[in-house]
Amino acid sequence: MCRGQFLCHQSRLCVPRGVVCDGHANCPNGEDEQLCAPSCPDGCNCFDRVVNCTGAGAFGLPSDIHANTTVLDLSHQRFLSNNKLKNFLQKFPYLFHLNLRGNHMNDMPRNTFEKSGNLRSLDLSNTGIKKLRNNYFDRLYHLRSLKLQENKFRRIQPKFLSKLKKLEVLDLRNTSLSLLKDDLFENSFRLKELYLSDNNISKIGAHTFAMLTELEVLDLSGNEIREIARHSLHFLRSLKTLLMPAAHLCCLTEMVQARNECQVN
Repeated sequence: MCRGQFLCHQSRLCVPRGVVCDGHANCPNGEDEQLCAPSCPDGCNCFDRVVNCTGAGAFGLPSDIHANTTVLDLSHQRFLSNNKLKNFLQKFPYLFHLNLRGNHMNDMPRNTFEKSGNLRSLDLSNTGIKKLRNNYFDRLYHLRSLKLQENKFRRIQPKFLSKLKKLEVLDLRNTSLSLLKDDLFENSFRLKELYLSDNNISKIGAHTFAMLTELEVLDLSGNEIREIARHSLHFLRSLKTLLMPAAHLCCLTEMVQARNECQVN
């Protein structure tokens, strides 16, 4: 059927043998790259489809990373180019876990993760990002974990989580967050762990956590909370651990008081 060419078994498509194992998926399902021995960039550590380039590309993105990579650590690159990041990520259709921690990114183009729909975890902590726009993460339908801690956000748009309906872990520690709008977590009904410590949160509204019925861990420590709506924690039926900044706030909720699972700082 594919005389002199490579047969893509699932799609029955024929591709030239010269593109097999070239680091780019040419078959619709990537069969031309799946049995290839992966290359490993200088300064990186590689095992199977896991590539750790922590600090390796101090002046740019590492080259020669295999297209079949599923776990990619690019933390502490120092001079990671936002403009090149989108095109770079498009090369990895099977990427599940991406770590960009500690890069000086400041801001990201809106469509940076447009082709990264298979991501399960994304670490953008301590990257200097100043804004969280509504459509930053719209294509990350399968994302389970999002780490954004240690960024000093000047602006957080209320719908930035709206498409992350499978999200289970969200870390917003030490991000200068001051206002929790009632619709911020309205589509986060699968969230199990929410970290909001060391921010400037002073008020918890009655419906802030209304959709978080599967939440098991809530960390609000390190905030000067002055006002909590009477039934604001009533919806947290699965809650196991609650970290609060003061004991008297803990006792406002009969549910938590009865379970005796509240910790204070």
